[in-house]
Amino acid sequence: MPYYPQEGIRNDQKEGNVESRARLTPIIQANSARAAAWRVFFEASGRLQGILETRLKRTYGVSMPDYNILLALWEAPGHRLRMGELAERVVYSPSRVTYLVSNLSRDGWVERIPSQTDRRGYDACLTTQGIETVLAATELHQQTVSEYLLDGMTDEDIEQLATNPSLIRNPRKLSALVNNARAAQKLRDQGGLVDFMTSFAPPPREQPLESTADIPTSSPESTALARALKQAGFSFVGPTTCYALMQATGLVDDRVKGSSPLLPQVD
Repeated sequence: MPYYPQEGIRNDQKEGNVESRARLTPIIQANSARAAAWRVFFEASGRLQGILETRLKRTYGVSMPDYNILLALWEAPGHRLRMGELAERVVYSPSRVTYLVSNLSRDGWVERIPSQTDRRGYDACLTTQGIETVLAATELHQQTVSEYLLDGMTDEDIEQLATNPSLIRNPRKLSALVNNARAAQKLRDQGGLVDFMTSFAPPPREQPLESTADIPTSSPESTALARALKQAGFSFVGPTTCYALMQATGLVDDRVKGSSPLLPQVD
């Protein structure tokens, strides 16, 4: 069954769901090469993440989320960050960061100290033991990435990756990319990501928009979708991003007067 999180915006018409899903089909078919490339990347990154997790845990007792916390603190001025800023850096929820920092504090790698800028707040700060751990773990991390990824690439491949301006370089967004892929897998029991998104599709517009100036950047449906995706474990998914996603997949039709139909008419 499709996932319907909000009664007020769901599409109860079965035909509507089929139509919305049909809109996705041409995109998937037209970009089969891109879909294949994404699948390779998704599977390779997932396997590499699993290998990194196993090696770090076995060697230093550090999970990948632990390592992300330690690395963010190592890169910060003075090796310390406000708890809220740390959550933004690693793209985790504040409650998850609090839990992870508590565990790292217990192990002696991080300590919570009163904030220098907010008397009511606390900073997470690396200890000497934490610095030694993150440096050793980073060396293992780099060795593993080289072994399973970079060693199989030519110098030209690496140079292209290093200089390609279209590639995502923000570590938080790269981490979110892998995290969101895993979150999408967990939606299979609810019909999959397509059914999840389709359940937020608004009713079709009765008339095309007057001009491109009338095209919105978000909607109640995209806001609800963003909220539901975050609850499902996704990150970097705000109402504007979700509206762009709904546009790209055909869930909303923002055609203006004089433009061609989204799909050919079927008699």
